[in-house]
Order: sequence, then C-alpha cells, then structure tokens
Amino acid sequence: MTEPATHRAVACNATVRTEYEGSTRADRVARAVVPDNTASMTTQIEGSTVTTETRPRDNRRAAVNC
Repeated sequence: MTEPATHRAVACNATVRTEYEGSTRADRVARAVVPDNTASMTTQIEGSTVTTETRPRDNRRAAVNC
C-alpha cells in the first residue's frame, strides 16, 4: 500500500524588478505581463523599470522562512 502524499505549499512575498532600455519598452512589457497576474500580484512601471510583486493571498507572512 502506498503512503499518502504530504505536500505543503509555502506562500512567500517576492519582488521582481527589471530594467529596460527605455520607458516605451518597459510599458510594452508591463502591458504584456499584467493580464497574466493573479489577484495576489501587482505590476507597476516607473520610468524604464517594471516591478512585479507577489504576496500570499491572505496577505500574511509565511510561517516559514522563504
């Protein structure tokens, strides 16, 4: 008999910041990324930088170190 699997998901905050050659390219990238964002993600543009942040759905810090 096989033992039941014990999986546990860990929700962590993450920030991905990417610089582009110019604000036009950054705007294009952000517009392409935003439709794929989940409810727990935000994408912002500041000049030539695109920043996407993720957080746990309930906005609590993870119970483990990420």
